Amino acid sequence: MTADEISRSLQLKGAAGYRQVLQEFGKDILDDNEEINRSALRKIAFANKTNKEKLEGIMHPLIRSEIMQGFENIKSKWGIYSAPLWSNRNKFKRTLVINSHHTFRARE
Repeated sequence: MTADEISRSLQLKGAAGYRQVLQEFGKDILDDNEEINRSALRKIAFANKTNKEKLEGIMHPLIRSEIMQGFENIKSKWGIYSAPLWSNRNKFKRTLVINSHHTFRARE
C-alpha cells in the first residue's frame, strides 16, 4: 500500500477526506465533476505554511488510520508501505527504511 494511493482514495467524492478538505478549502478546489482537483488543492495548500498544516492535519490522521487498518487485515507476517514522508507517529514494531536515488525509484 502507498500513502499516495490512500490519500487519493480518501479524497474521492463522498470520502471522509473529501468532505473535510472541501469544508476547509472551499469549492475552488473542485473540478467540473465536483471531484477534488489535486492540482488546485496543491496550489492553495502549499501557498503558505498555515494551509499546508491544515491539509496535513486533515489528511495525515485519516491516512494513518487507513494504514493501520490495512496492516491489521493482512494475513502475512510482513507488509510493505511506501510513503514519501515518514513520521514517528507511524507506529510499527520494526521499520526498514530503503532510500534510493530518484532514478531508481518505481514510477506509477
